[in-house]
Amino acid sequence: VGESGDVPVCRTSPEETDDGSFAQLRAGSRSSSRKPQESDLLSRSSHAATTPRSLAVLQLDGYYWPTQPGDISDLRTWCTVRGLDDPDYECRAPKQQGEDEFSLTFTTIAGGSWPKIQAGVFDQGMNQSFTQAIEHLLKDPSVHAIIGGAGWFTWYQYPVVQIMRDVIAVNKKKGIALKMKPWLGGTPAMLPALADLIMGIGAEGENFHPTLGWNLLSKSTDKLVMLTSNAELMDTAQLCRFLSSAGVPCDAGDTLADMRRAIETTWGVYLAPDDAFTEALVVFLMQMSNVLGGRESSTALEAWLKNLADRIVIVPWADTLGYGVAVVCPGALFHNVPAMIHGSPQAAVMIFQPILDMLQKGFNIVGIFLESTQMPAYANWVRKITRLPVWDSTVVGKCLMAAAPHYDADAAEAVGNGPVLFNTLAFRDCMMGWWDTERWESSAGLGKDGRIVLYDSLNLTQDQVSKLSCVGGRVNNRQAIARRIEDFRPGVFGPERISASCLSVTPCAARTWSGMECLHDATGGCVCGGTCPGGYYCGSEAPIQ
Repeated sequence: VGESGDVPVCRTSPEETDDGSFAQLRAGSRSSSRKPQESDLLSRSSHAATTPRSLAVLQLDGYYWPTQPGDISDLRTWCTVRGLDDPDYECRAPKQQGEDEFSLTFTTIAGGSWPKIQAGVFDQGMNQSFTQAIEHLLKDPSVHAIIGGAGWFTWYQYPVVQIMRDVIAVNKKKGIALKMKPWLGGTPAMLPALADLIMGIGAEGENFHPTLGWNLLSKSTDKLVMLTSNAELMDTAQLCRFLSSAGVPCDAGDTLADMRRAIETTWGVYLAPDDAFTEALVVFLMQMSNVLGGRESSTALEAWLKNLADRIVIVPWADTLGYGVAVVCPGALFHNVPAMIHGSPQAAVMIFQPILDMLQKGFNIVGIFLESTQMPAYANWVRKITRLPVWDSTVVGKCLMAAAPHYDADAAEAVGNGPVLFNTLAFRDCMMGWWDTERWESSAGLGKDGRIVLYDSLNLTQDQVSKLSCVGGRVNNRQAIARRIEDFRPGVFGPERISASCLSVTPCAARTWSGMECLHDATGGCVCGGTCPGGYYCGSEAPIQ
């Protein structure tokens, strides 16, 4: 809450924040202007120079937060560490293969700020940033697979594949042999693997149809729920232009309700009568329009989008206490798992409302995808309350690593990453192994004993738990769930040292269960106020909103 008493609100388009001022790109924000040498890059990108293998994470530029188990950028999500803080923050016993006990390698997409990546901007500068990051990762022998550091990286699923091919070709001329590596931008990039979504887009669809059977949507009434925080980033005019290009009639000035009716009429699908859900769906369709590879005709693309609108139920999850404010709006704060599970009843309502709506209409929800890379800490809770299987970025990352030794890099260069990865038996078996309501992640979130990992083992009082977002997840060094924000590792092409303006925010918009200044909005809770660890200001003169 500022002097005016206003809590920062979310901006809705990249143009409003596209000066790059909050990304770590201005003079003085990096320790040196010299081009880093290869030896420097390798030492900065990995948690341990001696690690036998790692999963590479493409990071946002300028989004730094106090990480915790379950977060994609927290090593504890992927292996058992020696200790929480440096220098003990490394895998205790890394394995040579399998879906766990591996390290992380980080690369920042320079200039890839929150609003740019969220909106899928891919101009010349972004192309160059992705190219330097991918070339570095293809040259790093410890990197076995690559994943996006936010679900929004799904926008770049196909461009990154093309970049890999180009990098391989350029280096081949220099006498350097490089190979493709398995890559997924986010959990939504898994959807082309589901044959039932690809079938029906015409003969052209056979080019994308995987040979392995996933059988997740075997009946015409089967649907998947996608929980997402990737909404409210574009105005209705942008959404309308996209729908028109996809064959859905839309006129300037049309409301979200108008768009919903047009989608239902044109594609013959049923959508929940909720504007927030409609907005989230159209943004999702825009994101997914890039993942098939760009070779499909307009007719096939329209059929693909129709199938997604028919079979995927998009549920926006940004307006939630514990998760939404901390991660999305204003973002880059410590997200409080108990606040979400115990103190945010609307989070469960947001899940159950569309499920019940679909059941009443005769449809069957078969499972749930979590889009955000900070949602995995809530996956077990979602499994418990819905009794449905859940896939999240942790599952995708684990299975990318499990598949890496069996991935046919030459075939991927020839026919594409997606078809080869989805046809890799080790990948399919790993993913389907998690399509089980009884299989829970043990490293983060709610356990089957009802206790929340770390939160219920540090002897915290209820008041301390409720205010964890206000203190960056650390009551003190002995009662700490989160890493120190100053220890966040942007990796190669990011700042060697995070700017002080990205380490704390004043006033703090994080929310607690009680006390402070309580708000009566959709999210609920009470604003921390004062100063707290977080990065949403991140060098700009005004908050990233």
